[in-house]
Amino acid sequence: MRYVLDVCAELVTALLGDCPAFTILAPSCESIGVVGYITWRATFLLPADAAIELFADRAHLV
Repeated sequence: MRYVLDVCAELVTALLGDCPAFTILAPSCESIGVVGYITWRATFLLPADAAIELFADRAHLV
C-alpha cells in the first residue's frame, strides 16, 4: 500500500508543480504526505442514519 501512496505523492507533486492552482481531491485512509496537503476526516454514516435507511428501503424494492 505504501508503494501506491508514494506513486500518488509523486504524481500530485508533479501536477501541482506544473499547475499550482490545481486542486486534487484524493480520498484515502492514509495521508499521501505532500506539501500543502490538507486532511479532512469524514464521519461515517451510522446504521440509524436516514440516508442508509432510505438506501435500504430502495434496495429492497429492486
